[in-house]
Amino acid sequence: MPDMPDILRLAQASAEHAARRQAVIARNIAHADTPGFRAQDIPPFADIVAVTGSAPMRATRPGHIAPPAAVGALRALPVSGTEVAPDGNSVSLEVEMVRAADARRQYDFSLGIYSKSLDILRASIANADTPGYRRKLAAFEEAARGGGVAQGRVFLDDRALPRVHDPAHPLAGADGTYAGSNVDLVVEIADARQAQRSYEANLRMFDQARQMGRALMEILRR
Repeated sequence: MPDMPDILRLAQASAEHAARRQAVIARNIAHADTPGFRAQDIPPFADIVAVTGSAPMRATRPGHIAPPAAVGALRALPVSGTEVAPDGNSVSLEVEMVRAADARRQYDFSLGIYSKSLDILRASIANADTPGYRRKLAAFEEAARGGGVAQGRVFLDDRALPRVHDPAHPLAGADGTYAGSNVDLVVEIADARQAQRSYEANLRMFDQARQMGRALMEILRR
């Protein structure tokens, strides 16, 4: 069972992939009338994970070195097997609309994981001092109807509960201790803050690319 930080990193990478794909789609639409322009796309997220063995990581600071397996993972590549117009342009607005819908679906799924993961993190933070409370982890899957995210089975962290010494506590045993919570408050708060920042950043990126694509589509339809 992946730990919460792993789930959040995967959701972040998936959301970024969808946002970048939406930007590529917007660029394709912008060049729908450009002679010789070939439509581009980036590899499916599942293929990138299969090749790299994990979600593609990125350098967040100038001094960071990008992992070799992830270099170029999100690079836009020409789409093969598409019909080419007499002027050499291979952009199809209908195809781009389908791709945009697919990118939106992937993005909504990623944000759904963000949202539900944050709910679980908040619950853990709220119960950090609750005796006997175990940190929760959850599996996620695509909802059978209407898309979106469905929370699957909830797993409890099986790490040992710390013993808290407080003879005056109602749950204290003969040795003056009781079972505390295995929630690490510092870790949970850090994960929640990182998830919130990533959520907001990716949301802005995707919305900007989507709005650009819509505006260009309206211009081309006139």
